[in-house]
Amino acid sequence: MKQMRISQLRYERERRGWSRGYIAEKVEVDVVTVGRWERGEQLPHPHYRQKLCNLFDMSAQELGLLPEVFPEANGQNVMETDKSPDEITVVTAPENQGEVSNAIAVLPSTAQLPTSTSVKSTSVSSTLLRHRRKLLIGIGGLLGAAAVAKVGSSLLFPASPLVVSKVAPESACLHHFFDVNSSNWVNKLAWSPDGQMIASASDINEIAIWSIEQQLIARYYHTTPDEWVNDVSWSKTNRIASVTANYNHAGTLQVWQFPQDNPLLTLYRPYAIRTVSWSPNDRYLSFASHATVVEIWDPFIPHQVSKYVYPELGLLGINRVKWSPTGNLIACAMDDGTVHVWEPFTVKVKAIYRGHQPRAADLAWSPDERHIVSGGTDKSVHVWDVATGHAVYIYRGHTDEIEGVDWSPRGNYIASASKDLTAQIWEAFTGKLIAKYEGHNSTVETVTWSRDGKTFALGTDKQGIEIWPSPH
Repeated sequence: MKQMRISQLRYERERRGWSRGYIAEKVEVDVVTVGRWERGEQLPHPHYRQKLCNLFDMSAQELGLLPEVFPEANGQNVMETDKSPDEITVVTAPENQGEVSNAIAVLPSTAQLPTSTSVKSTSVSSTLLRHRRKLLIGIGGLLGAAAVAKVGSSLLFPASPLVVSKVAPESACLHHFFDVNSSNWVNKLAWSPDGQMIASASDINEIAIWSIEQQLIARYYHTTPDEWVNDVSWSKTNRIASVTANYNHAGTLQVWQFPQDNPLLTLYRPYAIRTVSWSPNDRYLSFASHATVVEIWDPFIPHQVSKYVYPELGLLGINRVKWSPTGNLIACAMDDGTVHVWEPFTVKVKAIYRGHQPRAADLAWSPDERHIVSGGTDKSVHVWDVATGHAVYIYRGHTDEIEGVDWSPRGNYIASASKDLTAQIWEAFTGKLIAKYEGHNSTVETVTWSRDGKTFALGTDKQGIEIWPSPH
């Protein structure tokens, strides 16, 4: 039977804090049947489908209960600057990458912008939602809902190259790491400062530290039982930070000094934590979750320095947080399709880019800090200018949702990972496809370059980790 997008049902259940038993009781079936629906092993009978729709107050299509293919949505982007707080520049990116209209729209005075909060030293206690695939319902745009504008000048996107059936890598895979004791579902990867090791965040409660030269697991870091690790970040001073989630919809942030055993810091949250990132100077940690908040901490005191609040996100979450190379800005990819850029300590909003529908899954900064690349569930990867909010290039070489993106340290290439079972490397501003990494039978979840740019790693949801030489 063809696999269907039934896992949307699980996403909606979990974000409401409901158990499978609760669904089974309300719909009058057994728990096993609910599990089959969520795994896509069978479709609900129309009678039960209607009960599910009534229970969730959503349509069958929104719950992913229909077998038909979902139409691909067009993208938009919005850029908001502190220079002109009453205006928003809106750019629409058509599916065929033709002309793009600019418009000026007035932001209503009642609009709620993200807020800044400074918090004194505090001891926080609270505990992670499964996030493997952050599926969600496509929702209407926020901020732009109040926009009425006149059309201005147009912007032309370069044509995206056709995906060639075989653009073989010029070199063979250097290493393939497969842990026989785990499912080899890799959510995220992080390189050690010297490039000799790589840490993997998995769907169980452990971070595996792989020795690349020895081709073995040098050690494990274990989190609380019944959790899975959503993200991992490795600082230049050998501190490893991880964030987790569990079935109780709670989350944990932990920090270790590699290779020591005991964590330096453990923070609990009553919501799943999805993403974590060290500042370039290794002084601060930013992390975000299945909630409307990005927190910045000094983990060595420890205390919260500031937080970025985005109330319009509602029940949705934040998928990725990344510091800019200088540490002057932070960007975060949202479940509502937007990417936000802001100052980490004043929490002053510099830009809000709307280029993806319905979800922005991942992002990365260019080495010169002038551009951001973001990938979404709309199968597209956008390269856009931080200062203007305009998309410079939209890459449409993938045939399914984008899971991960990264920008090479030299700035010439972008790598993208997708549910279409491939990773692709292409020129950052022309979209020329350089190499396509095929042969996987599962989603390529993440891709990341080594710090020196000589190699890159990709992680899959069944086949472990691959290390490849970077194209020349």
